[in-house]
Amino acid sequence: MKTTFQFKKAGLLFWLAIFALLPASSFAEDGICASVKIEIRQEMSFERQAFDAVMRINNGFDGITLENVKIEISFTDENGNSVLASSDPNNTTAKFFIGKPSMTKIDDVDGIGKVLPSTTADVHWLIVPAFGASNGLQSGTLYYVGATLSYTINGKEEETEVSPDYIFVKPMPELTLDYFLPQDVYGDDTFTDEIEPIVPFTLGVRVSNNGSGTAKSLKIESAQPEIIENEQDLLIGFNIEGCEVNGAPAEPSLLADFGDIQPKTSGTARWIMTCSLSGKFKNFIADISHSDELGGELTSLIKGTPATHTLIHDVTVDIAGRDNIRDFLAKYGDGYKVYESENIDNDVSNLSASSSLSGSGDNYTLSASSTFGFIYVKLTDPKAGAKILKQVSRSDGKIIKPENAWLSKSRLDKSKTWQYFFNLFDTDSTGSYKVIFEDKSAEPQPPNLQFIPERTGSEGQQLGFIVEASDPNGTIPLLSASLLPVGAKFTDKKNGKGEFSWTPAIGQAGKYVITFTASDGMLSASRNAVVIITRADSDKDGMADYWELKYFGNLDRDGNGDFDGDGVSDRDEYLTDGAAVPTVSTAEARAVTSDSAVCGGNVLSDGGAPVIERGVCWSEATPPMLEDNRLTDASSVPGQFSVTLSGLTAGAMYYVRAYAKNSKGISYGTVKKFTTVPVTPAIPVDIDGNGTTDLRDVILALRIVSGITPGATVQKAADINGDGKIGMAEAILALKAVSEYADIN
Repeated sequence: MKTTFQFKKAGLLFWLAIFALLPASSFAEDGICASVKIEIRQEMSFERQAFDAVMRINNGFDGITLENVKIEISFTDENGNSVLASSDPNNTTAKFFIGKPSMTKIDDVDGIGKVLPSTTADVHWLIVPAFGASNGLQSGTLYYVGATLSYTINGKEEETEVSPDYIFVKPMPELTLDYFLPQDVYGDDTFTDEIEPIVPFTLGVRVSNNGSGTAKSLKIESAQPEIIENEQDLLIGFNIEGCEVNGAPAEPSLLADFGDIQPKTSGTARWIMTCSLSGKFKNFIADISHSDELGGELTSLIKGTPATHTLIHDVTVDIAGRDNIRDFLAKYGDGYKVYESENIDNDVSNLSASSSLSGSGDNYTLSASSTFGFIYVKLTDPKAGAKILKQVSRSDGKIIKPENAWLSKSRLDKSKTWQYFFNLFDTDSTGSYKVIFEDKSAEPQPPNLQFIPERTGSEGQQLGFIVEASDPNGTIPLLSASLLPVGAKFTDKKNGKGEFSWTPAIGQAGKYVITFTASDGMLSASRNAVVIITRADSDKDGMADYWELKYFGNLDRDGNGDFDGDGVSDRDEYLTDGAAVPTVSTAEARAVTSDSAVCGGNVLSDGGAPVIERGVCWSEATPPMLEDNRLTDASSVPGQFSVTLSGLTAGAMYYVRAYAKNSKGISYGTVKKFTTVPVTPAIPVDIDGNGTTDLRDVILALRIVSGITPGATVQKAADINGDGKIGMAEAILALKAVSEYADIN
């Protein structure tokens, strides 16, 4: 019998779910505050160091089974001291997390496993270092991982100490997350007849890396906001329109790709959001959960719980040496801080109480204290929101950036009156500024369409609603509609309002997306509205009237019989009639080792008939089919799922896709591919370059370490820990290799 034990260094995707609970408030017509809670789910991933420990047990006996197989993994430091490793993701005192083993040709390693005659069994453990295991050494910290293998052969108990292999743990990133959300958001005002424009706002995040290692390929993918509580049935909608990363132009995507975040730096992202109604965010909570299968809290590189801040404004710190990426001016206790994109936090002096804004017409003077450092001023807007800012300049000639001087408005709870403000952020203030206003109508602006909530109706029942729009430039916009369903009408009343009217016919059930457009003759704005029509069922038997008339000729049947005698009830026939195969997507493979991978997908729709099976299929040829290889998930409901493929070939490329099955057939997701980690032999410590590791390598390493032969010519490949020199680590490993060779021979 022969056993081997080795590691393969691998990039591991660490999956993180962030839950941001964002309650918003707006105002009902009677002035009573109406509360809405929304939730935004985000998932963070990045690459980190992990190890795939492999033990191979070769039972070369014919007719003899190895029984009661048990393997115990042990860790020591370079001095032979024991190091704690744990399979408990909540044991934060351990230096390593050991995942559940994946096994081939053996089904247990806790004392009841068996290796059949003339069989080779492979066992893999995913080993993830905890933060701090590198001890901060850039060259890495050396650890040895060994094992004790016990088994019974012909009734006799045997125990073998498997020679340890080595790993080097490199420094890791340590990430902190700061989220920023404004208090006031602007959309339509429920207290006015005019339709106000929706003003985009940002949900911002700064990811700071305060560790000694690089956070590689970091991404945060957001889901659209989901309203999870709306007790007053407020007609309101939230949406993420796109995102920007590190100052790059916003893209219509929910994915923020930060790339690599180097030690002692940070990255920023902003999701561009809209809200259909004006209101306030009253509370903002961010929570975090970790994947237990990858070590959970033990191996987390996220420090603490994400911090949440009330955002005052996106500003730019425009002093020498800073980047041009916008920063976050936010509340901090009773004061303010500016959280910079360059991982710098600074206090901001609030000069509002000692400042004044005086003047007339469109020209005003802001007087404040001459102050070194960052300042913030918030004063009453003398134009009460009737005009916009044209320019703000400082007494020394500096033109204030547009993002650093802005107008805002806010409304007290249960009040119908807006309060308007002038705001300024600056550095090393001279204390005097010239403020110039201009009319809002100086530039043409497009009309504003009121938010149109999702509407639901039924076949045979009249459905109608009003579409409203207004124009900031004072004209009455013309209204039109496109993609109208058959039989639907839209009438422009020529007063900024239009009327949609439709009585859906039997058989028109479905989901319709209608586009409404408002135009002032020069500029236009459009908004989509969703109309959902359900089947009419006048006799309440669970079968739509149109279907009963089509197949039975009347409405007399109650759904329990079997009209066509095929063994399926009338109601079940109806429920699956017109159904389609499910809709499924394939997820990227993750936690890939030399012989396993976590794959899965998402059943987006059941197609109208219950899903009876879901899973993945894979092959080394594309496209993979069920008859190639398949693994079925235990559940068969719509939603996300994952399964672990095992018994894969090291270093091979595989094609995988998710599938789902219902009574109408099987559907597949898109094909994804991944490559398993190749099994590489232990690194030879061939210091003198003669093609082998022998006693001469040991002697040469010791001579270099002791200074006897400091300038000796050595092979760069022999520098196994990457510290740029031949040292004691190389000498120890060379001696280990020589002694193992001697033991074998």
